Amino acid sequence: MTCKKNMVIIRSFKQRPVCSECQMRSLSGPVSDKKFKKLFDIDPKFYETSAFLRDIRYQYSLYQNLTEKQIAAFKRVVDEFKNPKKKQINAIVPKAPTKEEQAEHKQKRAKGLFQSERSTLRALRTK
Repeated sequence: MTCKKNMVIIRSFKQRPVCSECQMRSLSGPVSDKKFKKLFDIDPKFYETSAFLRDIRYQYSLYQNLTEKQIAAFKRVVDEFKNPKKKQINAIVPKAPTKEEQAEHKQKRAKGLFQSERSTLRALRTK
């Protein structure tokens, strides 16, 4: 099953070149098991945005069964889609130094402490 309509980005030679539209058509088949029917009954937008969810559904259509780890991962990803967490900006962007820290830094620079630290490091490297 390869897509001949749309261009698809492939990051590995192991991936199948299938666009989300074609894959969604193949996944729209009926689910016979009640447990999996309830599991796969989610918003179609989730399937369109996540190749991982489409792949799990594709694995079910091939083998008519999933492992416990696959089911747990599927549920976890669906929960993340339903309840997205805000990214912590503090972890990405370093915080700005306070005025006290800036004043202390200026005093050290005026005394030349940074200069002496560099010279000691150079001396240690040469030994």
